[in-house]
Amino acid sequence: LGRYDTPLYLTRQIWDTIPVEYLPPNERVTVDMTCGWGSFLIGGYERFSKLTDMRHISLKSVFFGNDKDEFTARLARLALLLYSGDDNWHVGTSNALDWNWLKKHTPNIIVGNPPFLGNRKSTSDVLTSQSRQQVADNFLKYAIQRLSIGGYLAMLMPLSFSVSQASPELRKSLLSNCDILEIWEMPSD
Repeated sequence: LGRYDTPLYLTRQIWDTIPVEYLPPNERVTVDMTCGWGSFLIGGYERFSKLTDMRHISLKSVFFGNDKDEFTARLARLALLLYSGDDNWHVGTSNALDWNWLKKHTPNIIVGNPPFLGNRKSTSDVLTSQSRQQVADNFLKYAIQRLSIGGYLAMLMPLSFSVSQASPELRKSLLSNCDILEIWEMPSD
């Protein structure tokens, strides 16, 4: 299915690099559109709970997760319950690209690890015939479209995303619409 676990130590490290302090506390609305078991949500919860200016805001009101798999979404809700001691977190079970909540809102922070599937033989109309079609590209493109101006995006992408034959139009869009703060290359293991 192209799903890869995002370990909590990695999401914590990613959250430490997002300068959320530059956003007003009530504008730190965060979305993980492919949340899996919730490691990005937990990492964000931990980060926000340490910020003194967030103490008067219910963290349940700023975190929104989604995973199309019902079981995995339940795991995310359970993980958030165990970490926070609070229940009823907003974790949906839609296809992320059709998620009604995200169609209606423009969050200031989008994080995630979309599915990594690709096929060198399959191309899209937008890409040249030399390009590789990757499922993760659709999630990144949608995240860029839905992100609020001045917001922060942290998304894991397959290594092939940075290769010249893969995703040239999306890379152009990313460079023209976003200021890139960091790019990390992770070891395959």
